[in-house]
Amino acid sequence: RDILISSFSDILISSIRVTLISSIRDTLISSVSDILISNVRDILISNVRDALISSVRDTLISNVRVTLISSIRDTLISSVSDILISNVRDILISNVRDALISSVRDTLISNVRVSLINSIRDILISSFSDILISSIRVTLISSIR
Repeated sequence: RDILISSFSDILISSIRVTLISSIRDTLISSVSDILISNVRDILISNVRDALISSVRDTLISNVRVTLISSIRDTLISSVSDILISNVRDILISNVRDALISSVRDTLISNVRVSLINSIRDILISSFSDILISSIRVTLISSIR
């Protein structure tokens, strides 16, 4: 009986030990597994978040760059266009002014020339008339004498 009790007691103790070890092992494996899964999940979430942040940042920087380049290009085109229009306007105004001045000058010179010619003609006609009248008078006086 003592041997049986002792054997049964050893078997129970051994069985409890195996059960406890198995339970502890399963709990440890489960805990380690949960910790590993949690760590992997955290790492994956962190990596995905970092990748998304980086991608969004790169996209925003690219969009800002494109917008700035486009805005600068449009401003430069507008400025150059305004400058060209202003220069063309100035050139046209200058050319029209020069043409008007030249035309007025030519007209004035022509008018002065015509006036001078008319004045000279009138003076010559008047002088010639005076000479003729004087000559006729002298001739008449001579004839009468």
